[in-house]
Amino acid sequence: MRCDPPPPRIGSAQSGEKDGMFVTVRAVLEDGRVIEFVRDVGDEEDLSPRQLLEREAHDGVLSLSDSEHVRLESIAHAEFVDIAAPMGPGWGPGLQDEDAASAAASNYERSKRA
Repeated sequence: MRCDPPPPRIGSAQSGEKDGMFVTVRAVLEDGRVIEFVRDVGDEEDLSPRQLLEREAHDGVLSLSDSEHVRLESIAHAEFVDIAAPMGPGWGPGLQDEDAASAAASNYERSKRA
């Protein structure tokens, strides 16, 4: 019995997202501008970047914000992209648990006196 892997879907590593339900579509407009469009989609959906943009558009117009809109016909190219999550601050040299504890205690003492 032969088992073929399922086709790439939104949300799969092959389509631009490793895990989760958010996908990012990068669209290049005919005038050269680049926009990124992020949407939360279901695991069961199997859409191309263009199909996702078409689904989100109303009367051929894609809303990017309250004041900015783009016509679908002005999109020259669209693709899924993997946007890495921003990294938080680490425990770098010089910052120790005791420093955080003493800072928290001094803030508590100040606010307690006020």
